[in-house]
Amino acid sequence: MRPNWLKALLLGGSVLAGLAAAIASIHAFNTLGLWGFMGVAILAGVIGIRLTKPMCTEFPRQLQTIGDLSRWVMTHKSDLANAVTSGWTRDQVVARVREIIVEQLGCKPDFSEDAHFVEDLGLD
Repeated sequence: MRPNWLKALLLGGSVLAGLAAAIASIHAFNTLGLWGFMGVAILAGVIGIRLTKPMCTEFPRQLQTIGDLSRWVMTHKSDLANAVTSGWTRDQVVARVREIIVEQLGCKPDFSEDAHFVEDLGLD
């Protein structure tokens, strides 16, 4: 997920690039107006998306607690479950989220599910 300001910037930039191409093609060739607009807008959008890929985050910003993250993973990333099981149990989700947090943050695994990322785990 990209930040909202970046999404707006990409959309606006694509539209402006397309409009500029449409205006230039109308004055230069007197053809291609709509097609030029669409082509350049799509091309600018694709380039913008590829260039801003490092700015993507995997999880939504509104997640505040470990429990929030566990519920989000269970809802949106069910494909991470083992093929043997039909779905994840709550304990499996909590254990996997805990593993990810300990691995990524380097913190001790003895935090509670209600721990806050900033206050309890020291994330800024």
